[in-house]
Amino acid sequence: MDISVNKKIEKISELQDRVLLKKLIQSVFLSLEQYTKEKYNRIEERVFDEISVEMEKYNIFSTICNKEELDETSESFYPMIEDDVLEIKYDVESIRKALSNKEEIFLFKIFMKKDYLEIKEFIKNTKVIKGIIETNYRSYQGYFRVVENEEYVKKIEELYSSFINNNIPWKSKNVPYIRKMLNVMLVSCDGEIGERESIERIEVDFGEYSSFIEYNMVPLWNVKEVQLKTNGFSLPCIDKVNYKHIVSLEKEGVDNGYLVKLTKDDNATVLFEKDIIDIISPTSEKNVWSVYKFCKVNEEELKEYSYKIFGNDVNMNFAGKLIYNSGYSIKTRGDLHRLISSFDAAKNFQLVDIKIEEYTSKEKETYNVNEFVIDEIREEDIRKVLVLYFRCENKDNYLNRDILSFLISEVQMIYPEYYCEGKII
Repeated sequence: MDISVNKKIEKISELQDRVLLKKLIQSVFLSLEQYTKEKYNRIEERVFDEISVEMEKYNIFSTICNKEELDETSESFYPMIEDDVLEIKYDVESIRKALSNKEEIFLFKIFMKKDYLEIKEFIKNTKVIKGIIETNYRSYQGYFRVVENEEYVKKIEELYSSFINNNIPWKSKNVPYIRKMLNVMLVSCDGEIGERESIERIEVDFGEYSSFIEYNMVPLWNVKEVQLKTNGFSLPCIDKVNYKHIVSLEKEGVDNGYLVKLTKDDNATVLFEKDIIDIISPTSEKNVWSVYKFCKVNEEELKEYSYKIFGNDVNMNFAGKLIYNSGYSIKTRGDLHRLISSFDAAKNFQLVDIKIEEYTSKEKETYNVNEFVIDEIREEDIRKVLVLYFRCENKDNYLNRDILSFLISEVQMIYPEYYCEGKII
């Protein structure tokens, strides 16, 4: 019992009244005090849990591998696009129809191990590439074109929408390999492929770039879409309008991060606890929810991939994480240097200079990995360019500008009043 309450009881002169009041307080108010303390402790735990969740459980790790090397039993990495694991089959009827209408048609994807600027130059300058289309009857001279692939960026954009809908702060994602994935399009063909023919092989002559081209590559990340059922029936909320759906995380694992994939029709609010998800929705009938699961990466599995694994994790202590989450103001070069250095992805880079320059339409060395986050407040024509100059230890790494683009994109979110650009010197 509280000391102050006990002292006041002792001041009561009548012994029977004192005993009666003491029993009454112990039987009623002591339980209430204990209940209040437990509720307060739970709120305190949830506050600290959310700080940890935002910085750790929602980190994305990514890599790439050949389709033949894909480990389907992995519990850490999954294909970003599930169709990438399927065998390539050419629909002759669709190809014939596209060619007759003089339209381009998608054939397959390639992975080009080249620098970002070199790939941009290759796509810009290479109009048509020759190749061979082999069917079960004969060979045809084909003409092809290489274009950027947008599927993977759209996948990240879908993820961004789920972050916003679940009230989880968005952090830039370091997925450098996806910008090397390109689409090969069939433009035209010498001769007409017969209706009864089936395409057995397509070979494109990439010339001097042939040694940098890899086929059947599958970008991977530690994100998996799962279908989770609610625990029993939905519960009416106190507002008599919404229903509470409880989704248990015990089977999927409480160490992972989760986002509920909400649609416009759901009109739901999501609350996270340690081992459950509470979904507050106007509908009472829905009992299966699509959820993005951010898998905790198995350290042993990291050694199994020949291509390096990249992440957007921050190397900070608890105080650093708290400051970073609070969106603190960065005003000095030292602050900006510490922010960039906090990312594990920045180990190969050293910030050497910062300049504010006039905007030009010249091709930039870096791109915004958050290009789908539209700034609807600032006027684009009045912004200047904040240019960050870097040295890198391994200048020959074809992923340098992609990794740098991730770092610059984080700076861009802090300085929306500028166009932010990175340059390697």
